[in-house]
Amino acid sequence: MGHVLINALRSEPPLKLAAALAASDDPAIGQDAGSHAASSELGIHIGTDLQAVLDACDVVVDFSRPDAAIQALELCAAFNKPIAHR
Repeated sequence: MGHVLINALRSEPPLKLAAALAASDDPAIGQDAGSHAASSELGIHIGTDLQAVLDACDVVVDFSRPDAAIQALELCAAFNKPIAHR
């Protein structure tokens, strides 16, 4: 699902990707998000720490598993950051 979002954002200025995250055991960690989405590089590397990127985001779009989604919801609530979860 992240691939679809990354590619859709390329055609929807002024929207832009601020960060890309994955589970800590995901082999994509450290890869460029654009390249991972089978597109050109974006200069945004896939990480694991939501709190570290919250300041760069206007809204968090979450596609995670239920256990991770709960953590993301709690963190976004604590930092008063809007979140959309699928």
